[in-house]
Amino acid sequence: MERSLSLLLPVRDAQATLWETVHRILEVASELTDRFELIIVDDGSTDATSEVAEELQRDYPQIRAVRHGRPRGERESLRTGLRMSSGRIVLCGEPGARPAAGELPRAWKAATMGGAPPPPECSFRLVDRRTGQKLHGPSRPARPNFLAPVREFAVGE
Repeated sequence: MERSLSLLLPVRDAQATLWETVHRILEVASELTDRFELIIVDDGSTDATSEVAEELQRDYPQIRAVRHGRPRGERESLRTGLRMSSGRIVLCGEPGARPAAGELPRAWKAATMGGAPPPPECSFRLVDRRTGQKLHGPSRPARPNFLAPVREFAVGE
């Protein structure tokens, strides 16, 4: 069963790098799955970032772009992207960092197969669609650990 992927890309004043970054992400994402979307959230840029994002949206059906009129911050950019997303798996680029598309395969593998989580320096994070929290492991619900209280009591952890 092929899983759908939503990639959230929060940006601010990224006019100079957005075109190249998006093309590289599209190239890598298309190798991972046929069902993906890229959502660009412009968080109040003062340059022509929104114009570049709109042009990319016109050229590629997988891209959706939205713009905040004024900077709202990382949390609100994440919420906006989540509202627009439709994929079962949501990966979010770290705001302020230039996302390295080469890190997408490892983040995808962690999300779909329960592999090792992406390293801390990875520029993509798995996001829980329900809570909006960034996760570092696979996207399956956590099972309660009933033995933890016993271990804490017995071992003093």
